[in-house]
Amino acid sequence: MAGSIPFEIQIAGKGGHGSAPENAIDPIYAAVQIYQALQSVKMREISAQEPMVMTIGEFAFGKTCNVIPQSGQMSGTIRFFKKEVGAYAIQRIEEIVTALAAALRVEATFITGVFLPPVINDASLTQKLLPSIQAELGEDKVRDYQHKFMSSEDFAFYGEAVPVLYLNMGAGSKAAGYDCSLHHPKVEFDENAMKFGVAALVSAALGFLEV
Repeated sequence: MAGSIPFEIQIAGKGGHGSAPENAIDPIYAAVQIYQALQSVKMREISAQEPMVMTIGEFAFGKTCNVIPQSGQMSGTIRFFKKEVGAYAIQRIEEIVTALAAALRVEATFITGVFLPPVINDASLTQKLLPSIQAELGEDKVRDYQHKFMSSEDFAFYGEAVPVLYLNMGAGSKAAGYDCSLHHPKVEFDENAMKFGVAALVSAALGFLEV
């Protein structure tokens, strides 16, 4: 799973009436220019061979159609598989925000959240525990995925200290009516899946202890 860094960009301009934009400093215009410029970090500065995703999920400015707001904010996240890629991307985002804010006469505050490292399953631990889990749940029910996921998880901090094995568990099939993914507003989970999760963890613990 990917590492991630959440960030927030607060932009303050000068509010005014929509009929006289020359008397205001429009934070929405500045935010749009910043948003567009941030796309260049992935497209022009990071190799196409290095997976990195940036998403702006919040863009909140103004509440009235004929008023230029005083301020607003946007926030987002970056995802990556190498710490140095994440560190470079977040540095460049801050530099772009600072430079464009100065050029467009707004004040910008750049705030970052917790830097989550990638989740990397330990190969030796996986090889040791996987047979126990497969024996309990059925070999056809437990897959050793080799591809990467852009989702992130603070479980990664355990992996910074000790070898880890992170398990993803399905919680409903489309055939049974569970066809909405995580974070979808209509997502539901089949609670019957919990017993399989418990069984997987118990069998992993017993396999680790070689009981």
